[in-house]
Amino acid sequence: MPALNNHRELGAETSPVFRMLALDVVVLLGMALLFMGAVASSLAKVNLIPVKDPGLKECLRFENQ
Repeated sequence: MPALNNHRELGAETSPVFRMLALDVVVLLGMALLFMGAVASSLAKVNLIPVKDPGLKECLRFENQ
């Protein structure tokens, strides 16, 4: 988790400071890449065009005017 540093250092009053470490960025990017990889893998296994649809040829000839 990102650190929320709200403690007193050397007796001085400090305001809450959000510190994002390099590890936080790496973990966030890693999780995003894993998610995108899982989505791409699942999409590669299925046809996105309905091959057995009886009206497919008609739909592909459609032109918007």
